[in-house]
Amino acid sequence: MGCGSSKVECSVISMQGFPKNNVKGHNNGTVVADNVVTSPTPSVRVMSPVPGVSFKKLRTELCGEIDAFVHVDKMAAVVPTTSLSVKQLAEYFNQIADDEILKVRSIWIWITMNIQNDNSADSAIDKDSINLDNVIFEHKSNAVGFAGLFKALCENCNIKCETILGWCKSYYNGTCTKLKDEPTNHAWNTVYLNDKWWLMDTYWGAGYCDDNQNFIQAYNENNFLIDPNNIILDRFPVKKKWQLLKTPITLETFEKRLHFSRYFSELQMRPLTHENSNIACDANKLNIKFKINKEQPVVYTGILTSSDSVETEPKNVNIYTTEKILHIRLLIPVEDTLTLKLYAQNTTTMNQKQHLCTYIIQSTFNNKEGGSSVNSAFPKQHKKYLPGFYLFSPTEGDLIVGRTYCFKISLPGATEMAVCIGGSQSSWFPVSNVRGTLWESDIVIPKGSERVTVVCKFSNHTNTTFTSVLEYQVALSG
Repeated sequence: MGCGSSKVECSVISMQGFPKNNVKGHNNGTVVADNVVTSPTPSVRVMSPVPGVSFKKLRTELCGEIDAFVHVDKMAAVVPTTSLSVKQLAEYFNQIADDEILKVRSIWIWITMNIQNDNSADSAIDKDSINLDNVIFEHKSNAVGFAGLFKALCENCNIKCETILGWCKSYYNGTCTKLKDEPTNHAWNTVYLNDKWWLMDTYWGAGYCDDNQNFIQAYNENNFLIDPNNIILDRFPVKKKWQLLKTPITLETFEKRLHFSRYFSELQMRPLTHENSNIACDANKLNIKFKINKEQPVVYTGILTSSDSVETEPKNVNIYTTEKILHIRLLIPVEDTLTLKLYAQNTTTMNQKQHLCTYIIQSTFNNKEGGSSVNSAFPKQHKKYLPGFYLFSPTEGDLIVGRTYCFKISLPGATEMAVCIGGSQSSWFPVSNVRGTLWESDIVIPKGSERVTVVCKFSNHTNTTFTSVLEYQVALSG
């Protein structure tokens, strides 16, 4: 049962014995009798005002080492969850640390650990309709309650904070359009630390809603001090200034952006080439790139289907990963409206594949030459072709007799490489290691060739024989 607008009865807080972390800090603004910051709101600047200064560097300067929050996280975890008012609860966070970032961190941890989504709450975002004492008492609210409570606790700790209203694509099943005609559906925060505004989202930091709109408590660190270039992929503020971008985007641009899943965000992926859900393609090939986190133990797959929901041949989708980039190379078989769905599977747990995102590809490519299979497929990848390997060339799966091809491949761990020509005139061509993990040589495909196999020896293998990694077919002509 909710508490309505009635006050929550709270016992008097005793701070005696509650440990305090005596970290020197700095507080900005004027504090009045009720402990709420009332000085003018600082002007809004982008997160990286100095050219060449990355968000990661700014975040490190603010937070210090990666384990800087270990102590304060433990302290926040033991803050009472019983009936307290906003002001009473804030006193605990004031006792945890003097430093502003540590206070903000303790508030973040407490909210994400103790407040859950309220499915019964009105989905419309109205920041004036939430009783924050009730949010603490009931331990649940919608996104505006999460953001409102975070703002109130920060202000009672003498830290400037604002609630941001806007739209979040995660609430939509597909590509969202015409958001200007829709009410705002999400709220998050910006907090002023170290003379800069920083973004965070306690609601998505606490968990997520599954397909049945059940709230799953699942802490997500990625929503603490968010890079403005990342949050704009999924959340759009009503007030343009809270994008905190050097070049803000329009709502119309946001509506066209790629719609991705929660798992996409958890993997810290980011599109490098095609940011919009819809792609116009007038060629028979399409290359898509994503920035990925090399530390994530996942394997990526993709399915390309035609307008009548028929899956095209697997050879039309080829996926490579390098250290920080996911490369998706598509062969466009026909003029059609195609759908590309990308998936990822954790190689440690081997759970089911998780959907990442979906592209709609409008192909206007018309094969007027009658559908020759030459240059229409990618080379076959053997089991030893592992994530982290990258094929620069040749990327076509069918090679032409008499032509010269530059075999250029990055294979970490390889100690020897060769191209084996199979057929009536079998031959063996070594490939040179030009630098580091990069191997490169020009090779002519001789007459009588039937197949071409790239083979390697690896330093971490007990077997010293060559292993097949890639295989090509051979055609007489193009």
